[in-house]
Amino acid sequence: LAFTELKKYKPNALYVHSDNHPPYINYVLVAKKLGIPTFTYQHGLDCELGYLDDCIADYVAVWSEVRKNRYLSDSKIQPEKYKIVGNHLLSISKKKDEKLNNINNKILFITRPHSPIKCYSVSRNYKEGINILEAIIVYLKEHKEVHLLIKPHPMDWIEGYKNVIIRECMEDRIKITFDGLHKLFSEGPLIITEDSTAGAESMYYNLTCIHTHFASSKPTLPFVNYNAAIFASNKKSLVNAIEKGFSLNIDDKEKMKVGQRRFVNDFMPIGDVEDLVTFISTNI
Repeated sequence: LAFTELKKYKPNALYVHSDNHPPYINYVLVAKKLGIPTFTYQHGLDCELGYLDDCIADYVAVWSEVRKNRYLSDSKIQPEKYKIVGNHLLSISKKKDEKLNNINNKILFITRPHSPIKCYSVSRNYKEGINILEAIIVYLKEHKEVHLLIKPHPMDWIEGYKNVIIRECMEDRIKITFDGLHKLFSEGPLIITEDSTAGAESMYYNLTCIHTHFASSKPTLPFVNYNAAIFASNKKSLVNAIEKGFSLNIDDKEKMKVGQRRFVNDFMPIGDVEDLVTFISTNI
């Protein structure tokens, strides 16, 4: 199909959402055979270990020096050129130094994809999100005033969450939401995130963050190394982390804020789409 389409339309260039997994890689490889230059642009933080390491396209635009260096060290194939252009996909509209209305009775759980087709690694389990939710419910049962919002990844297994919510009779205190991130972050909740680009985006808002990782693998995103989040590796430690998150003092919050600012500057600085367009147009 890729060969037929590219032969028919004879494009001057091929731009793909990603270049190292089907179906996109099929088009990139065919384009290479046909002498068509290929381009891709980082679309997330590639939150897997040992997967998605290779870059196949001829020209690769990335958000930051961190992602470029990861490709340089891990990819067996190197493109003709890299370009650091920042992340123009961010929807940050919080004014500088704006103070959010921190609501101490709301938790926002931002999930990674748990659909079985996205659990590439044997150390990743599609039930991981459910296990995290069950731990949060332990906390909710002890704190009747706290409510939970779940912002699922588009490729998460939502039915699993619904089943747990119904089983635990928590329909009045736990909601699944598809609202935009800016709206959710602006409400000032405590953030519980897995290895998630959306979780990283929450750090632009200086919210208290818990990095939850129940898998046996190491986390991909170094939130904790940057002092940008509290870490939780199992149900008990997550309950403790929520307790700690709601009781941080001013100094602890400031340290986390500094760490979060360092993280977003290193991993996902705000970019301009015009830089990406120029990178493509000057290499066709």
